[in-house]
Amino acid sequence: MDATMRWLGVVLVGLGMYASSAAAYDAKLKVLIVDGRNNHDWKTTTPVLDEMLEATGRFAVTVHTAPPKVDGKADAFPVRLTTRDLQPYGCILSNYNGPRWAPETEEAVEAFVAGGKGLAVVHAANNCHGAWQAYQQMLGYNWRGSGHGPKFEYDVHITDPEHPITKGVPDFWHNKDELYHLLKLNPAATHLRVLATSFSPPRMIRLKRTRKDGTKYVKDHCFGTGNDEPVVVVTDYGDGRCFHMILGHYDSSMTDNGFKTLMTRGVEWAATGKVTLPVMEPVPAAKDMRRYPEPQVVVEGLEQHLIRKEYDRLPGLFARDGQAMAKFAEANAPEILRMIRTLRIGKVKWHIAGDMARWTIPDHPAHEPFRQICCVKQGREWRIDGIQ
Repeated sequence: MDATMRWLGVVLVGLGMYASSAAAYDAKLKVLIVDGRNNHDWKTTTPVLDEMLEATGRFAVTVHTAPPKVDGKADAFPVRLTTRDLQPYGCILSNYNGPRWAPETEEAVEAFVAGGKGLAVVHAANNCHGAWQAYQQMLGYNWRGSGHGPKFEYDVHITDPEHPITKGVPDFWHNKDELYHLLKLNPAATHLRVLATSFSPPRMIRLKRTRKDGTKYVKDHCFGTGNDEPVVVVTDYGDGRCFHMILGHYDSSMTDNGFKTLMTRGVEWAATGKVTLPVMEPVPAAKDMRRYPEPQVVVEGLEQHLIRKEYDRLPGLFARDGQAMAKFAEANAPEILRMIRTLRIGKVKWHIAGDMARWTIPDHPAHEPFRQICCVKQGREWRIDGIQ
């Protein structure tokens, strides 16, 4: 009898623990992360997003990964979720950039959000579904002829300090990331609010190209706009909400507390319309880098592969000033090419004083050109003033 009672006691305790655990799970917001296709490394970023959300204690996360290609052939619609599949969740978090979802999935997602739930989109997930008008409307800003410069660290400026997602969040210094620019405002978006921006330093390279028929043309590669670009956007859709996070290229881009605060609060807000999560301290202080004082020079006539190979080593060398440099670069392209092939950032010395600046290559022979370029600042741009 005693053994039976002890056994029953163990069972009851186990059932109690299970019930308590189930109740705790039921109290959490259910989030569905969708991935499996992306031109970015979703295999490393999804686990970071999963862990980030789970660590708050507020969320229970499930990951739906689109199946891989079979015999080298991809499913025409890699994501085939139904209304029933989505029903348990409060928010869908897309870390997906690939082929369009099945028509029944698109309809289910539209009804899911319009019915009062949430959609969250991170970084390259805003690049896809160009033909899905409702998705583009939910995002508010769309990838249309858009781009980004080289990856770098930068400030995130809170533009709406009273919104529940950003309330109490200071401007902060963000880990190395891409900064999208020239996203197109979608006029169909409802109650669009830009919660945060980052400054895109003005850099542009104009490449002179030759078509197969021998005709010439110029292609502009814009590496920066000189504008404050949106990085956190929210919209309404029906009775639901969309949280659009432009940041998040690398897994390391997702690890500073500024990003984590905005991401977790954004998902909570998308799911419920409210925010209970605190700011994650410490938030790295902003460095007021909007000035970007380094002199920057536009080079025309360079081959694209050289630009892409050398650009990260010379983040301060190129900028938007194509008209001033056009004739100079055309006449001296071979010498500039030679310089680009051999130059390393460690060899460049900057001297900045007020609105005058120059950069010097110390080991470049003094009697040869391009050893030093002098610049003068006009507004927020630096223009070439003299070449030695």
